[in-house]
Amino acid sequence: MLELIVVDSSSLILLAKLEWLGKLAGQYERVLIPAAVFEEVVGTGKNKKTFFDALLVEKRVQEGALVVKTVKSPEATEELMETFGLGLGESETLALALESKAGVVALDDGKAMKAARVLGLPFITTLTFVLQLLFSGNIRAPEATQTVNKLAAWGWYSGELIERTLLEVKRHE
Repeated sequence: MLELIVVDSSSLILLAKLEWLGKLAGQYERVLIPAAVFEEVVGTGKNKKTFFDALLVEKRVQEGALVVKTVKSPEATEELMETFGLGLGESETLALALESKAGVVALDDGKAMKAARVLGLPFITTLTFVLQLLFSGNIRAPEATQTVNKLAAWGWYSGELIERTLLEVKRHE
C-alpha cells in the first residue's frame, strides 16, 4: 500500500465516473479530500449532471475510505490562488498536500500540475493511476485499455496523451 494522497476535484470526479474510488482507497493508506473539493464535488455536484458521482464520493466519505480535511492555513490557500491563478479547490489541494506532507497529489488540471512542479509536489493524473494499477497487477491490460478509452471519450485528455498511455498499456500486455 502506498502513502498518503490528496485528491483534487477533477481527479475525484473522473475516478467516481469510473467507479474506481474503491481502487484509489485500496492503493493508498489515506486518501484526503480538501473541504473545498468536497463542497465542489458533492455540495455543488448534487445539483448538476454529476449527481451520481457526488453520491459515490459522499458514500465513500461516510464509509471512511475518503477523509475530508480542512486546510489549517487559509493564508496558504489564498497565496496559492494569487501566485498561480488557481481556483479554491486546486489551491486547497496543494495547500493540504504541503501541510500534510502527502506523498503524492492526484491532479487533472493543467495549471495545478504546473504549480505542483514548482512546489516540488509529486503528482499523478487519472491516466497515470490507471498505469499504476496495471503495473502493480491490480488490473489487467484489457481493463486498462477500456478505462483509457472511456477517459478519451469523456474528452478530458489530449489525443496525444491518450495515445502515449495506450502505448504503455500495450507494452505491459
